[in-house]
Amino acid sequence: MKTHYSVTELLELELDGLPKSQKGLDKFLTRNNWKYREVPSRGKGGIRREYEPNANFKNLIISKVLKSKNLTATVELETGLTEINPSQPIQSANQLSNWQREIAENRLYVVRFLQQQVNQGAQITRTIEQFITDATIRKLSPELQEAVSKANAKSGDSRVVSRRTVIDWVSTVKAAEEKNINAISVLAPKERAKKDIPDWAEPLLKLWAKPQKPTLAACLELLPSYYSGKQPSYTQAWGFIKKLGAVSREKGRMGSRDIKNIKGFIRRDSSDLCVIYIAYFLKTTSL
Repeated sequence: MKTHYSVTELLELELDGLPKSQKGLDKFLTRNNWKYREVPSRGKGGIRREYEPNANFKNLIISKVLKSKNLTATVELETGLTEINPSQPIQSANQLSNWQREIAENRLYVVRFLQQQVNQGAQITRTIEQFITDATIRKLSPELQEAVSKANAKSGDSRVVSRRTVIDWVSTVKAAEEKNINAISVLAPKERAKKDIPDWAEPLLKLWAKPQKPTLAACLELLPSYYSGKQPSYTQAWGFIKKLGAVSREKGRMGSRDIKNIKGFIRRDSSDLCVIYIAYFLKTTSL
């Protein structure tokens, strides 16, 4: 929220108790000794005054700004914030990957919860504001709190869903239902673009995966003999190697024993060892 306002900005706010003309407002500000600061301006003299409203007018400004935001959100929800273009292909719900479907289902769960509140007589903008507040302080039910986290699809437990995002979900569902489109299809995030593997990657890895552990510089010197296309720079080649998993990066450069040491540890279940001992005992005693 701003702390200082120019004469023009104060006139645009149309606050009760302030004159509605520039001349009248100038006299009012001088007569009431409003504090001001001088800031650079492109106008006459290169400086303009910005005034700091007193407590009463600050409260009026805050109230007006909040009312304006709620009105904007209401208009967006009533008119449909998200436009669904039927000429553009919409991903089928049956073709979504598991992670896409999970996010879409949780977004729809949140929207249905909000719609239920509205159907019971609550105002949509106030419902959304309260919902975000409750989600921020983790006051929602465990099921709904988990749905918000999954629907938001952002890393980190501290990431809170925004008001803009929730409004987008609500209006998206409304637009989809008006066009008889599966809401899951339009709520799902877009599929992540698959990164193309460069043509030089395979021959480079063959040179790299040697037990002699050649340096990357040595591999790049030999690469033209195995690949005739445009050669990668050292930075490009090292960037590709660095993105590989530890096992893939060291395969061929390490023996099987060393590779086993860098593989992910898997904890084995030892709850049924007794069965193994009995089987072993029966086998040895029958010999």
